[in-house]
Amino acid sequence: MAEKQVELEIEGMSCGGCASRLQGKLAGLPYVARAEVDFEAKRARLVLREDGDMGALLEEVRKAGFTGRET
Repeated sequence: MAEKQVELEIEGMSCGGCASRLQGKLAGLPYVARAEVDFEAKRARLVLREDGDMGALLEEVRKAGFTGRET
């Protein structure tokens, strides 16, 4: 199964707790193999499984209260 690495720029995080909460949410998605959210860099680095969908991923970021865009 092929995996794809993606990096998102995340807007709207105000603390490390925000990053931790978003990381947990993203890591729990069935098509995310690995998630790392960096508050200082305002970035999320993800490894998506073959069935990963960027539209769905960005929608999950929005539902969590943040704005994401692929870099």
